[in-house]
Amino acid sequence: ITATDWGFDHLGEFAMAYFPADEGVGGALIAGPGCYPSDTGSLIYLNAGNDLDGVLGRVELAGGRVIMAKTHINDASGGNRWISDSTDSPSVTSRRKT
Repeated sequence: ITATDWGFDHLGEFAMAYFPADEGVGGALIAGPGCYPSDTGSLIYLNAGNDLDGVLGRVELAGGRVIMAKTHINDASGGNRWISDSTDSPSVTSRRKT
């Protein structure tokens, strides 16, 4: 849904999708033994840049759903919406005002 090229790799039984990061903190999503999708686990924040509506328009096409309407945080931060993926694991997409 992010229209971003992710790095993918396998390490033994684990599959990993890397968050692209030219600088600063990066990260990865990992699937494998002992990793179970959950609506009570960690919450992942995804930066939608200036195209929050475009990203959200791809959520349902990818098998997910929007679970919280657009919420204004403040003028400096912009807003966010909560989404879930095809396994019902929640994430937050956000847009920073520029």
